[in-house]
Amino acid sequence: MNWPTWACLVLGIGCALLAIRIGEEGVARYGRRVTVTEMIPLGLKGDRRMLLGGLAGWAMALGFAAAAWFAF
Repeated sequence: MNWPTWACLVLGIGCALLAIRIGEEGVARYGRRVTVTEMIPLGLKGDRRMLLGGLAGWAMALGFAAAAWFAF
């Protein structure tokens, strides 16, 4: 069993769910759903929740890339 692949996959899925949930919270704050690429600049302007969502989005991408690398 290739446990690093599964661990990276679970990490990626968890980060994806967190980023999606925080992006949907942007509707209440900014009147629209905020994408991951916009979250980090908003976080650097003082919105710590958006910074967390942006970092989770990038961690998702790295987790999926690492899972693909371990799988093959």
